[in-house]
This record gives sequence, C-alpha cells and structure tokens, in this order.
Amino acid sequence: MDVDHVRRLAEQSPRTERLVCFRRGSATPYVADGNHYATASAIRLLRDGEYAPQRAYLGVRRYPSIR
Repeated sequence: MDVDHVRRLAEQSPRTERLVCFRRGSATPYVADGNHYATASAIRLLRDGEYAPQRAYLGVRRYPSIR
C-alpha cells in the first residue's frame, strides 16, 4: 500500500466521496471498498475524533431461492 498516497487522500479527499459497502442478508454492512480511499477515510475519522455520517454505495447479496 502506498502510505504517502493514503495520507494525501486523507488530507485532500472531499467528505462527499462515497465508500463501497456490502451486506449479506440482514447482517451488519462492512466496507468492501478495498482501495486507498477507504483507508484514507478511516484515518481522517480517527484523526479528527469526530464522527461525520459517511455516504456509501451498499451492495446486498440475495440468497438464491431453492425450488
């Protein structure tokens, strides 16, 4: 991982960027972004010590129906 790039993103990325999250069934969603931006967002939240609601794209996996 390019740590310097992640730090730059934490400083420069607008809070309006959305994370990609995933949820199976009714389980709690988790961040599935897997890119540098997700890490930068976490760093910014930890650094600022203040929670600001984060918009996200949420993918939901449907279980196949059994016939």
